[in-house]
Amino acid sequence: MVLSDDLGAFTHFVCKPQFVNALRKTTMRFPMLGLDAQTVGDPRMHRSRLNMFPYLGKCAPPSDDKRWKIIAATMRKLGNERYALIETLHSLQQAFGYLDLPGLSYIAASLKIPLSEVYGVATFYNHFMLKPQGKHACIICTGTACYIKGASELLKSVAAGQHVQPGETTPDNNLSLLTARCFGACGLAPVVVLDGDVVGRVTPDLLQKRLKETSERGS
Repeated sequence: MVLSDDLGAFTHFVCKPQFVNALRKTTMRFPMLGLDAQTVGDPRMHRSRLNMFPYLGKCAPPSDDKRWKIIAATMRKLGNERYALIETLHSLQQAFGYLDLPGLSYIAASLKIPLSEVYGVATFYNHFMLKPQGKHACIICTGTACYIKGASELLKSVAAGQHVQPGETTPDNNLSLLTARCFGACGLAPVVVLDGDVVGRVTPDLLQKRLKETSERGS
């Protein structure tokens, strides 16, 4: 007996992908929910899912800030479907400067996506910021080629010279230090992107020089 497509919708939220096909081909019971395969299509399943993931039932914006209307409009334009996630995250960052937990929770609830999945997408792409970003951004590639060529020394140089760790921003909000897996410029390793400009074959001394120039130019 092959289970109905309702099971596919349900298991997408509660099971890892590798288990979905197996669940479709069996009448196994779900002891943690007290359900068997024949009752999966029951309307009560939706309520059970909301009990397991409470935030999926709360779609109100985190505050009265008018910028949330922009976020809601982005999701509505794309039918509040799952594929609206990345564009909605872009809208959130453009509106507020970074992605915070209330914002991610709001998007998860509106698009009916587990918060863990939304957070996973937000942390996978180095473009997204989970903390307020500084005036300048220094992104150091830590991919294999760049790491072998001295990326760790670059990180140590910035930590010692600017007193900031990866993923953090200096107390004066002047510089944010970020890392990325690869910029696709391995032949120029180690690579740094400074305020959008790609700099190749960077040494600690050159990086400090460029950071100083960037700071002075922006002051």
